[in-house]
Amino acid sequence: MTVPKTYKDYSSNSSLQRVTIYMKKNSGIMIDVKLQLLMTIVFPVLLYAAETWTVNKEDEKRLIGFEMRYYRRILAVKWQDR
Repeated sequence: MTVPKTYKDYSSNSSLQRVTIYMKKNSGIMIDVKLQLLMTIVFPVLLYAAETWTVNKEDEKRLIGFEMRYYRRILAVKWQDR
């Protein structure tokens, strides 16, 4: 079994896509609930078998970028708003 290491590989995961679409479309969910969903569903899928990875600087940068991208989506902050 190979572990996908890029954001594009994770976005093709159907369960991750469903949770993401649900969180984006359902604006009635409170932000703290969305953050809990992120921590309990999305991050475990992202980091599945991470203890077996050899993480270099590029992989670390991608993981941090993925995390920030999802926080921005949940909080509705544009990347230009830094």
